[in-house]
Amino acid sequence: MITFATKPWAQAAPSNAKATKFTRPNLNFEDSNPTPSESILPNPGEEISSLSSKVDDLKLQLFQKDQKIKFRDNQINKLKDEINNLKTNIENTE
Repeated sequence: MITFATKPWAQAAPSNAKATKFTRPNLNFEDSNPTPSESILPNPGEEISSLSSKVDDLKLQLFQKDQKIKFRDNQINKLKDEINNLKTNIENTE
């Protein structure tokens, strides 16, 4: 806690001069010893994970889904080509 105290030696001034008042801070660090509340400390049994790891997990999931979509599209295109080839083979044999 910081308090400002006027010291008696600073108040004395000659009778013909203007009085100047000096103050200096009185620092007392022993009075203010803050302790954190229990609500900010994590529970020992609770899993602690950072936001960045969650973002990385989401990016990985997105990448995996994109790969599945690309693979599925590739398979669809291959099956379309195979269907077209079979249709042309059937037409040629008739």
